[in-house]
Amino acid sequence: MLTWVSRLISRIFPEDPNPGCGYLGLRLPDGHPFHKGGCFKHDDAFADANANGLNSKKTLNQVDWELFCDWYKTASEAPTDAERCQLASEICRYWPLARLGGKVLWDGRK
Repeated sequence: MLTWVSRLISRIFPEDPNPGCGYLGLRLPDGHPFHKGGCFKHDDAFADANANGLNSKKTLNQVDWELFCDWYKTASEAPTDAERCQLASEICRYWPLARLGGKVLWDGRK
């Protein structure tokens, strides 16, 4: 059933022309550390999956785990304790949303 929902959503919603964290109006602000810390790689993996389908090199779980690890690395390298805590909090907020969206939009290997 998820495949049917995925196909319907991909027909309704256009491909996001802006790589980075988020989709269309639901994006992190430009300059947010997570944009360079994993989001571009995550978007590239989705583009690969959508272009190659079941021949995609990675599974959705692998791609999402790499996003989490990249965000964790970004948070851990923040210059102050307050910034590290803020980014860790944002991981807890945004990563589950990325997981949820990916389950609907992913066309690669399961």
